[in-house]
Amino acid sequence: MRKLHTLVLGAALAAASQAAFAAAPITPDQRARLAERLQLVDQIVRVVDADLRASANAAEQRKWLQEALYTMPLEKLRALGVPTTFGAASDAIVRADKTTQKSIGDASTDLVYRPITPCRYIDTRNVGGPITSPRSFNLGLTGATYGGSAGCNPVSASGVGSVDEIAAVSINVAIVAPAFQPGFLGVRPAGSSNTTAFVNWYLSGPTIQASNSGVVTTAQGAGDDIEFFGTQTQVVVDVMGVFSRPDATALECVTIRTQGAGTNNLPTATDYVFPIPSVCTSGYTAVGIGCEYGPAAPAGLILTSASTPGAAFYACAWRNDTGTTLDQASFNTHTRCCRLPGR
Repeated sequence: MRKLHTLVLGAALAAASQAAFAAAPITPDQRARLAERLQLVDQIVRVVDADLRASANAAEQRKWLQEALYTMPLEKLRALGVPTTFGAASDAIVRADKTTQKSIGDASTDLVYRPITPCRYIDTRNVGGPITSPRSFNLGLTGATYGGSAGCNPVSASGVGSVDEIAAVSINVAIVAPAFQPGFLGVRPAGSSNTTAFVNWYLSGPTIQASNSGVVTTAQGAGDDIEFFGTQTQVVVDVMGVFSRPDATALECVTIRTQGAGTNNLPTATDYVFPIPSVCTSGYTAVGIGCEYGPAAPAGLILTSASTPGAAFYACAWRNDTGTTLDQASFNTHTRCCRLPGR
């Protein structure tokens, strides 16, 4: 049988941490911090919008600015102040990104923004008809349910485990052919009593359109997540991202096996150290090593240590007390290389 000794660091801990996060609810503190973050983002974007009016790329620059700000924790947003130009805001974001972040695995920290490729989620012209009274929608269903695209799925597109991990959704809402003027459309968590307008208009008819983008928090638990209300109109909604818990993410790992070099005979009553080369590819870190003699380890062959004798390599140290010489090519090493996957 093979004699195998392996040091593994971190993988079991990461798995346990991920299981703990899976059961953690979105907390009131996280919601309060998100509300303050969105207020600060809105304040910055409104001020910078004045600088972008003359820009040929205003829409793209505004979208980049908004999503960059969405990804920042509350403390960094507070420290930004209110830059008055797009250039000043960009520079401030770059400087802030160079400062130390809080741990993203702490359940009490800020909710994480997960941008997705914008997709059509609701189009009442295709399904449901004009909104005339509060109508709710379940973000756990695909856009095909609501007149949008079958490929528009906020849960799978954002990589969250379930719809109840979504605390808020970033959307663009367009009204089409409003029936009355003036009018307004609001969006809120399903069951909420909020009456704030999301889109306003002052003309009506089949050619009238207006739109607005923003973030709306979602109702948690069984049932629908967001609802629209207001003056009668057709509604078209694109989803651009979601805010969710800072879930722990399982490591992505590979094991790379290397064989002892050469065929030199190793005399008995001798200690040998076999360096393990740096075999992890870019982006991966060595988190564990393994030392093996095969196919069958003879009596008297002892693994004395599997350690890091130098900064440049790991090593397996063996003691040959078998009473015979051993073939170097029978000694094998393993390196466990892991990385945190992106989301």
